[in-house]
Amino acid sequence: MLRNLLFTIGLILFANLLVYSQTGTLKGKIIDKDTREPVPFANIVLELGGTMIGGATSDFDGDYVIKPITPGTYELKATYIGYKTQLVRGMIINADQINFFDIEMESTAQQLEEIVVTDYKIPLINKDETISGGHVTAEEIRKMPNRDANSIATTVGGVFSADGERGNVRGARSDQTIMYIDGIRVLGSSSLPQSAIEQVSVYLGGLPSQYGDARGGIINVTTKGPSRKFGAGIELETSKYLDAFGHSRLGLNMQGPLIKGKDNKSTSLLGYFISGEFTYREDSRPTAKGGVYVAKDDVLNSLQNTPLRPTGLEGGSTYSNGEFVRMGDLENQKATPNTNRYGINVSAKIDVRTTKTTNLTFGGQFIYNDGRLFNYAHSMFNYDKNFLSMNNTWRVFGRFTQRFPSSSESTSLIKNVYYTIQADYSQIHSRNMDADHKDDLFKYGYLGKYSTYKTSTYARGDVTIGNDVYEDVYVLDSWDF
Repeated sequence: MLRNLLFTIGLILFANLLVYSQTGTLKGKIIDKDTREPVPFANIVLELGGTMIGGATSDFDGDYVIKPITPGTYELKATYIGYKTQLVRGMIINADQINFFDIEMESTAQQLEEIVVTDYKIPLINKDETISGGHVTAEEIRKMPNRDANSIATTVGGVFSADGERGNVRGARSDQTIMYIDGIRVLGSSSLPQSAIEQVSVYLGGLPSQYGDARGGIINVTTKGPSRKFGAGIELETSKYLDAFGHSRLGLNMQGPLIKGKDNKSTSLLGYFISGEFTYREDSRPTAKGGVYVAKDDVLNSLQNTPLRPTGLEGGSTYSNGEFVRMGDLENQKATPNTNRYGINVSAKIDVRTTKTTNLTFGGQFIYNDGRLFNYAHSMFNYDKNFLSMNNTWRVFGRFTQRFPSSSESTSLIKNVYYTIQADYSQIHSRNMDADHKDDLFKYGYLGKYSTYKTSTYARGDVTIGNDVYEDVYVLDSWDF
């Protein structure tokens, strides 16, 4: 019996060490506002979009701990008989950190339903700040012009920005910076719809042990989760008819419950969140030099019909007509020709509320891009031969979490621990090909069918055939092609 008990405790502790890397912890104390005495056995609940994410009960000293918590912005509610309910809005939980927050409860002699609502204030000093870097929350992201997680990460000091895109981190090579999305190490595209991003964390130094193979930095991205209330949003932007580049984007997001509790209709047993972006760009590669020079249509047609001209020399040979093109035969275009591309970007998440202490989450992302590639060497005469390029990345995951809360009513020996099991799968596919040949491999390198015409030439001389000698005869000398 003792051996089985020790084995169970060891298994739980080991699983706790292998916990899902993108979680935070909330710690604090419940105290009486007037007497400054601790309030034991108070109930603390953490909610996201009206859905309970976690909870705890304060101990004899008024202390409470809630974990694991997916990074994001929550509502914290504290209740106790004889005290006013405390509701704290905008509670920000950062990844891989212990967030400290004390709650002051006000006693009331009247048994009236009263809720005290306060706004969460970000502390100037974080007690658990052992990692150098920074966190960017969804509220801050909404105010930014940046659209993707990599460009959002450039707002953190220590991340180099190159033309608005993420460059190196702490001077390290790009392959030495690792990116995670919902606990999945990113392979392929890291693009996400902006409305799906809950928090972007950048770790520059003092990395936790689970990131042992990162020599540059870590970029941790957490996506938003479901809500017990239905909500939807739509974004539409376009530069069509406003500039030469023709950028258009349609953004959609939707969240809400699929199945509600029978006893409590405000509880979501099965909730979802889905966000998507659809983009189309007529010019997928704008230049920084004010456009490109392109041959005029009549000049290009003439070159295609008569690409060569004779040199007029005795030895023959030809000149390329392209060598005689002058500046007057070209025109400047602000947009690069024949480089249109479109993309689809979808992120989804489903939460299954199994019991009060267990959670089951499924999610994933799908990114697809297709269109023409810009080639500066082709831009003047051969832009119609720009390559076709397609790439797609998709990833899925499933995560199960079980908590053993520190409740005073529980008789279990295992308290205030949790474990998480996660499985994920990613796949990348890409291809580049000629617009005419596409995937017909036998056409590549094939120049066409040629007809050969030969003319025989003769020279006078003597020829010996066997024992016979023929003098002053014409003999086949060679073939002229």
